[in-house]
Amino acid sequence: MNDKLAFSNTPTLAQRLRDLVDVNPQLVSGMAGSHDAFIDRVKNSRHYYTHYDPSRKKHAESGGRLKGLSVVLGSMLEAFLLIEAGFAIGEVRDLQRNRRSLPHTWL
Repeated sequence: MNDKLAFSNTPTLAQRLRDLVDVNPQLVSGMAGSHDAFIDRVKNSRHYYTHYDPSRKKHAESGGRLKGLSVVLGSMLEAFLLIEAGFAIGEVRDLQRNRRSLPHTWL
């Protein structure tokens, strides 16, 4: 109980992801589709792999789908850092699109 109280003012993972998605919803939609479904997939997978609660396994991603979540999260982070560095959203999209056309250069 004391642990929950100590973190009661800390945003949850879902809240933090929602804040990131809200910065540029179009960019996230292009990579991940439905915001709510994406946030649920990340949240459920993170909770399962962090806490190893067997009841959460059916909701956690694995294999290629887990790697896909990782790639999207990495691309989101990259995009948000570029935006914070002063790049326009259109420039960020172009940079990411051009980078993805290079075979295995960044992955």
